[in-house]
Amino acid sequence: NHTVLFENGHIRLLEVTIRAGEKENFHGHQYPSVFAFDAVQPRGQDTLMDTGVTRDIGRMYENAELPACLTMGVQAPHAFHVVDSFQQHFYRLEFKKVDGKDIFKQP
Repeated sequence: NHTVLFENGHIRLLEVTIRAGEKENFHGHQYPSVFAFDAVQPRGQDTLMDTGVTRDIGRMYENAELPACLTMGVQAPHAFHVVDSFQQHFYRLEFKKVDGKDIFKQP
């Protein structure tokens, strides 16, 4: 479901596609991220591995101007299940290294 489009020492760009009715395998994300949405996001269920708790997620950006984005911190293992009639698609930019103010320091 996650395809690496680009990666270097600072970032990794993933394309995420989950077909209608499909449930991902459990997986986690060790880096903070920015999600870039290029389409309406389908309804789904996100299950956390450690607790077994499942959250219902409603459609996102159905009446919004696209593209849209949001930030996400590190994620514990989870599995997303698309319960809508269309696929989920977005890009995830993971920040493997966050320099902050140090980005301006010369090596």
